[in-house]
Amino acid sequence: MVNILVLMTLKSGMGVDNPIWPHPIDMVLHCPVCRNQHIDAPEPAVNWSNPPHRSHLCQVCGTRWRPADVPTNGVTGIWTRGQEDTWPEKK
Repeated sequence: MVNILVLMTLKSGMGVDNPIWPHPIDMVLHCPVCRNQHIDAPEPAVNWSNPPHRSHLCQVCGTRWRPADVPTNGVTGIWTRGQEDTWPEKK
């Protein structure tokens, strides 16, 4: 069902305000230019509360990029694991 929702979101042209995609997708993100890992978090010093967003700003080189056409959230790691996943190794 998620695949259908993604396709509906992309086809509709709707983005952050799309009611069928209410929450950002957690993703491990790296800047496409400098490869620095991008981790989203509130930054009160610059009045950033980390609302749902599609474009990301690299804090190292200043590149802005969009990893998907739906809201994403840069995280330090993904905490789920599939049965067939081979990386990282099982503990």
